[in-house]
Amino acid sequence: MQPTGTVSWTNPSFSFGYFPTPTCSLKAGKCSVKYVPAGVAEGTQSMTASYSGGSIDTLHASSSAAASLKVTKPTAIIVGDGGVVLVTTDGGATWTSHASGTSVNLHAVSQPSNTAAYAVGDSGAVLVSKNDGSTWSAQTSGTTQNLLGVSFVTTTKGIAVGAAGTVIVTSDGGATWTSVTSGTSAGLTSASFVTSTTAVAVGAGGVIIKTTNGGTSWSPLTSGTTQDLTSVQFSSATSGWTVGRAGTILATTNGGTTWIAQASGTAQDLNSLSVGFFNAIVVGAGGTILTTTDGGNTWTAQASGTAQSLDGIVDIDQVDAIAVGDAGTALVTRNGATTWSAAATGTSAGLRGLSGR
Repeated sequence: MQPTGTVSWTNPSFSFGYFPTPTCSLKAGKCSVKYVPAGVAEGTQSMTASYSGGSIDTLHASSSAAASLKVTKPTAIIVGDGGVVLVTTDGGATWTSHASGTSVNLHAVSQPSNTAAYAVGDSGAVLVSKNDGSTWSAQTSGTTQNLLGVSFVTTTKGIAVGAAGTVIVTSDGGATWTSVTSGTSAGLTSASFVTSTTAVAVGAGGVIIKTTNGGTSWSPLTSGTTQDLTSVQFSSATSGWTVGRAGTILATTNGGTTWIAQASGTAQDLNSLSVGFFNAIVVGAGGTILTTTDGGNTWTAQASGTAQSLDGIVDIDQVDAIAVGDAGTALVTRNGATTWSAAATGTSAGLRGLSGR
């Protein structure tokens, strides 16, 4: 996920020059402003100071001005056992607990905008936040099945999946949820929108199903495995991965029509993946973290520093990512998933789902 917000440079304390307009709004994680060197009239000679998301709080400028950068860091939301909700606004360095209004286990969360978030959990629980996770209210899902995965492609259009082949859909931001036939009785664990109308869901026994009409109807796909699949995500309309038990990683380059097994190099259960600037990061049992930068042709194990099972992962920008798991575990990387450090969450609850913007 790319950082959002406003980048601001502070004019140097000494007479090195100045920024005529010292702020710019991030677009696709980038923005730039004009810098005028000292003694030069504006409009006759200028330089450009740009922020390209390479490292939060790092200034890339063609001048030597002693300028500083401030950027709105992305928000991430964790959900977990006992209705736990944690929010960070500083890239995972610190976490704040917020009341969810429920004590059921929450398994997944989706953030379709900078303010909206949806979480799902046991006994058909669906929660919505309109202020980036600060406060939550319950929605009527129409099911008592445990909901394990959720994906919103806009603030109004979403899908939630769960036990016994449960699929519910909304087109009005969860004001109403409609149960639809999935065509399977297998437990569904994860769903991901591929386009505004196409989505893929995965689950037990290697089940993969696909919709091309926003979730109204679903068709089965052939996965080539009987292992339980736990997470699915797409990087484009054609390319995506799903992961699962016993080190299973499957990749598609045609929107899910066919899936090819990739060698993960581990027999550990894989619980979650995130597709982003690192190509992909996968986490799993025993503190497993795997990364690929070549479309999954090779996967590299990274030292996580924990033996706890990791159940959620989200990339934040080009260098930052967060992983969460058992016993309140949260790990943060600042260098493209190469090294990880623990972050204090203030809870010992199992942390199961994670989303960031």
